[in-house]
Amino acid sequence: MQRILFASPISSSPRRSAILATKSRCFQGRHGLEPQLAVQSCAAQATEAVAGLSTAKRQTSSVALGSSARLAIVLLAFDRANAQWDPRRPRQYAKPVLCEPGEFWLYAPAAVERAPIEPQKRSIESRFRLWRDQGYLHCHAFSMTQPLVLPVFTSDGCGYPNLSTVLRALKDGKSVRWGIFKRYLALAARCDGEPRPHERDAMKATLAKFQKMALDCDGASSKKLDTRYDIEDTSREWVLVLHQDSAELDDTNIHE
Repeated sequence: MQRILFASPISSSPRRSAILATKSRCFQGRHGLEPQLAVQSCAAQATEAVAGLSTAKRQTSSVALGSSARLAIVLLAFDRANAQWDPRRPRQYAKPVLCEPGEFWLYAPAAVERAPIEPQKRSIESRFRLWRDQGYLHCHAFSMTQPLVLPVFTSDGCGYPNLSTVLRALKDGKSVRWGIFKRYLALAARCDGEPRPHERDAMKATLAKFQKMALDCDGASSKKLDTRYDIEDTSREWVLVLHQDSAELDDTNIHE
């Protein structure tokens, strides 16, 4: 079996080091890698190239690679990596669990943890926790001191134990609670950071208004709470991205 022998480090010569540095900068610019990671990535591909050469040519004699041959293999790995990079390939973003293009995008924790959120022009973003307890959906934005509590009724038809299913039911049913949910998170997005005393008082008053409307709307007095499928608070992060035109709603757009 053929053996590939490396008598000395590939980048021992100043000239070879300069060539590798130039190649790594090119690789870094195309792939968005740090210089050290770029070199490591290309070194890994060089190792793969050597392994492929060793497998392809099975001979009994040993072959010692000179410095020029070793450098050629590494540069070939650089060129192959660059050739595989396609600038036209779209970046993989998190997939929203619920959305209306141009209005809002709702992301579940699993999607946010796997990929970045696609940037949207003229939008605001709110991050929050979500859980369900004894017939109520709790939404607590990280920038708010108090959560918003929304009743979930049996008439909402949430027969599947999934938090996004509840929100979808509220949206598709054109429930006032869906509008209150978005208004609460829009307020949270604007209140990100430590509010001033007068802002804190206004925030509490607005939240109290939202909460009263949420508990009294949609004929709540004549409906039965859906106490199935309690889902505990796992502190995982949900994200709602709202287009600014959609987020800047007047209170008159929410009716009891």
